[in-house]
Amino acid sequence: MKNPPPQLLLDFFAAANAGRINDAAACFGPDALVHDENNDHQGSVAIRAWIEDTTLKYRPSVEVHEIEAADDGFAATGIVSGNFPGSPVPLHYSFTVRAAKIIHLTIS
Repeated sequence: MKNPPPQLLLDFFAAANAGRINDAAACFGPDALVHDENNDHQGSVAIRAWIEDTTLKYRPSVEVHEIEAADDGFAATGIVSGNFPGSPVPLHYSFTVRAAKIIHLTIS
């Protein structure tokens, strides 16, 4: 990583990788929107449920390769391993951060 990324994003990946569902969910704002696997998850309850479902179903772990400033947020790339067909796979994360919370995340 060229420049240090925001601690918030490092905290999100660390919590998600460790299966700390509540800590990962706490990185998001109350009205945040997550787009993953062609589905939208909006608001604290829906995002926590998405994190819990994904964690229990796939046991994902992200090896982050890079986090860079991009347009109105940050772009991260990493290799995701877990209990799913095709593992491991490269994925791209696009974050928008406001007031020290993630308000938008797209995973592709």
